[in-house]
Amino acid sequence: LRGRLQANLDEHNRTAGRTFEVAASVGVVASGADFAVSMEDLLSQADTLMYEEKRRRRAARKDSAKVRRND
Repeated sequence: LRGRLQANLDEHNRTAGRTFEVAASVGVVASGADFAVSMEDLLSQADTLMYEEKRRRRAARKDSAKVRRND
């Protein structure tokens, strides 16, 4: 799911002709009937993963901006 979403966003960003990019951060957790996990716990885990991804993306953008400034 995450890979398809990212591929679609990448394609959109390549072809949209805009000066900005559309991005999304996603947190995904898996569960099944044999796991005794509440919906609240699943959402909390997914939320934590989403914010970790946001932090990674933000750090990558900052690193990329530093590289461009040093060129």
